[in-house]
Amino acid sequence: MLIRSSREACCPAHRHHPSKPPPDPWLDSFQQELHVLGYIPGHNIAIDYRSGRGAVLDELARDLLVSRVDILVTTSGPAVLAAKRQTTSVPIVMAMSGDPVGTGVVANIAHPGENVTGLSLMSADLAGLRLGMLKEAVPRARRVGVLFDPTEPPTAQELRETEIAAKTLALTLEPLPASNPDALNQAIAKAAELHVDALITFAHAFAFVNRAQIISLSGQHRLPAMYGWREFAEGAV
Repeated sequence: MLIRSSREACCPAHRHHPSKPPPDPWLDSFQQELHVLGYIPGHNIAIDYRSGRGAVLDELARDLLVSRVDILVTTSGPAVLAAKRQTTSVPIVMAMSGDPVGTGVVANIAHPGENVTGLSLMSADLAGLRLGMLKEAVPRARRVGVLFDPTEPPTAQELRETEIAAKTLALTLEPLPASNPDALNQAIAKAAELHVDALITFAHAFAFVNRAQIISLSGQHRLPAMYGWREFAEGAV
């Protein structure tokens, strides 16, 4: 029933079929709200979890469809794309997604159409605001590192919006692409070598699932950082 991106799925060939998912506050909330609505796993609803990354997501979606699920719930942009490639009839609910319109998942936000509905972060519109807040918090900042996963669909648009905001704020951006935990180490080490004054992280799935590593590395290099998720600030306390 539920397709999610997972931190342990760092290899494209990895596939994870847990009967019970690893601890996750979002999944806990998902199950709690189902309970409020009267749906109790093992009693009147069955939840089949799948987690993976990359091309494996298509295989996981097919597996779930073969088992005749009634609905697919996805927790990342790549997951909803994989689900849509596999079915045009089974309902797909996006628990979160970056830019479903830009990636062609839905026709528009107000009237998504077809078999997909759910929530969109649409964080590109917030790129300028986040950069402006970072500049207020670190007035001396002139050079800002931008940490992002180039493989995630919303990245290109959000990077463009961030570049526009940087020109207005007289900031120089240093792109720091990273798509796996090892690359994160290299990216933030590069930020330190370039003597960036601060770091900004896009609010995408890759950053979220690797937030503990990003928080730790930013702290080690004493980099003021602006994140797109509340959980980053909570994890840094």
